[in-house]
Amino acid sequence: MLSEQEKDIITKSFREEFKDSLVSLVLFGSFAQGREKPTSDIDILAIVEEDYSHMEKRVIGVDTELTWLLKRAVRCLPFTPDDFNYMVDTRFPLVLGVASGYQVLFDTSGFFEKKIREIFKDVEAGKIKYYPRSGIWVVK
Repeated sequence: MLSEQEKDIITKSFREEFKDSLVSLVLFGSFAQGREKPTSDIDILAIVEEDYSHMEKRVIGVDTELTWLLKRAVRCLPFTPDDFNYMVDTRFPLVLGVASGYQVLFDTSGFFEKKIREIFKDVEAGKIKYYPRSGIWVVK
């Protein structure tokens, strides 16, 4: 598990780089779920109100800086709010995987939490079934 200090370092690095265009920052994968191994990387989902052409190099720079600071590979998947909306609406597998276990590091207006709740509403309504033992999601 990441310490609060490590989470703060990650959040600070992304906030300094993207400033007001950073909408949400979410830890997911093995570190968020408490099942990391010594070789696990740190998976981050960033929702940024910015065009991909401006975002990509900057994300790589932050990943590289954090990998050096934390002594562990950091991999960020950046998306625009529109693309994240689409992925939630279509129940894209990556979003379902994130919903399996995540920790919100930054979420200015609650954008991520509001969108991910849509997934859990569908689970409650029986439209989606999650099998925690296997980690499989079935969309009906």
